[in-house]
Amino acid sequence: MDPETAVSNAVTVQLALKVIALTLDLTAYLFPKQCDVNDDDTFDFIIIGAGSAGSVIANRLSEIEHFKVLIIEAGGDPPLEVMYPGLSSYTYHSRLDWNITSQYDGTTAQCRKDKVIPQFSGRVLGGSSSINCMYYVRGNPYDYNRWAQLVNDETWKWENVLPYFIKSERMLDKDVLKSATGKLHGRHGEIGITRSIDNNTRRFLRSLKEDGIPVTMDYNANKTLGYSDVFFTIADGYRQSTGYRFLGLARNRPNLYILKNTVATKILFNDDKRAYAVEVVTENKIKKVTLKATKEIIVSAGALKSPQLLMLSGIGPKDHLRTLNIDVIANLPVGKNLQDHLAIPILHTLQKNKKKSFPKPFNPHVYPYSNIVGFVALNKSQSYPDYESTINIIDDGAKDLLQLYSFVYQYSDNVSDSIYNYAKESTVIETLITDLHPKSRGEILLRSVNPFDHPLVYTGYLSEEEDLDNTIRYIEDYLRLTHTSYFKKNNAQMINIVGNMCKGFKFGSKDYWTCYIQCTLNNMTHYSGTCALGSVVDSRLLVRGVKGLRVTDTSIMPYIVSGNTNAPTMMLGEKVSDFIKEVHGALK
Repeated sequence: MDPETAVSNAVTVQLALKVIALTLDLTAYLFPKQCDVNDDDTFDFIIIGAGSAGSVIANRLSEIEHFKVLIIEAGGDPPLEVMYPGLSSYTYHSRLDWNITSQYDGTTAQCRKDKVIPQFSGRVLGGSSSINCMYYVRGNPYDYNRWAQLVNDETWKWENVLPYFIKSERMLDKDVLKSATGKLHGRHGEIGITRSIDNNTRRFLRSLKEDGIPVTMDYNANKTLGYSDVFFTIADGYRQSTGYRFLGLARNRPNLYILKNTVATKILFNDDKRAYAVEVVTENKIKKVTLKATKEIIVSAGALKSPQLLMLSGIGPKDHLRTLNIDVIANLPVGKNLQDHLAIPILHTLQKNKKKSFPKPFNPHVYPYSNIVGFVALNKSQSYPDYESTINIIDDGAKDLLQLYSFVYQYSDNVSDSIYNYAKESTVIETLITDLHPKSRGEILLRSVNPFDHPLVYTGYLSEEEDLDNTIRYIEDYLRLTHTSYFKKNNAQMINIVGNMCKGFKFGSKDYWTCYIQCTLNNMTHYSGTCALGSVVDSRLLVRGVKGLRVTDTSIMPYIVSGNTNAPTMMLGEKVSDFIKEVHGALK
């Protein structure tokens, strides 16, 4: 198989799944029905974005029977490829994704077809929790203590956000619950959490432990360092998206209203700078209406779309807004401070067992690979990790890898072909190396005043030299694992996925790794920081300079967390719900 065929096959499957969704609507019964609205309809709360935070907020506020809650989502119900973990790769570059790409920076992504990087972001109930890789990672106590110090508010310290992680969680792993850290996990929350354990992960972790590499059962507790089996938002064979679990469970509440396939285009303010209404365009741009909120409007559209909506509404950098003739309501650094985690792929082949084996039948209810994650600090006295190793052990996965690199990540044909040819003959260990605390910053700018035009995403990846230097150090540290018994016993060999791109540099030199990183870097889709706590929102996530408006999603993170962002975003949804209930006299 070649890359062109892999892409064609993936698109064909996507079209088939789309036909099934449009024809049979097999998942609609799991979600709230579409409501009908008219101009000037009024609600107590309007939530914009039914993602990892917005769906949580809608559920928690609608628990209060006298609250009339509307949630607006640009996408529709999650179809089969969202519900089944094994079909997740078909959610990308589809109607379920905003299909935003980065702006070309002239340096990075040199191994990509178009030299830009897809900025995957969910356009569906559940938002990016419906299309992500389902890793459940809380981050490190250091992250939240750092936020608390920034805004001088102890409610953001680890011990004060931990209860909100616990509240959403339904830990289903009995060994974790019986362990010393079991008390730090929830048993009755909406989101089912399981661990991925199989023979591949057992052998890998046992070998690391024997060779003195730190191994931990629970990286979601107070101490996060070490290699571990992965915690997933998968339970009973289904993805635990916030759309499925939080909105699905509240679908029959008479005070919860939902507008699907509807785009919020502008927030309106009165003379007192109070947000009082939202202009929306309904499905297929058929109807434009203005919907009013008597109490609050909460923006939860994600770190790419929330700043776009705020700027279109007059909240943002005054110079940028004035170039587009947008009236300035509040001059704030909206869209600045964009952060993301990079993922540098390192692939090794393992010697295959000579005994003839047959591929396992495809099971859509399980994650397709064996998974391990490591959180590593170079300074052994440090309590928080410097980098993350995301490790996939892929047996008989040549076609899967070809589809992943050619279709999902959109690497050049040379890179995809190279990986495929090696994987045909071997088991592959794919490792993604991630600097968890990058110094580089990008920004979001408006492309135009048209709300249907995607924003301009200037990622700023590796714009700080320190990030490149650190990433090289982390790759070199990870490669120490190739000297452990697991890699030696399996005759592990690193795949040269860059071909001749870096042939002018000595392997292992700084120049080589610089070339390699700039060529192969991927992103973890952990966009954050563009409506940052402290500068854009206050410690209660209220937008500065106006009234009645909050932002709650990854955009408020002033510093990106030490891991994946879905679990922290659900925590934000839980926490802001209590902030709101407290203000409006409904907090028990």
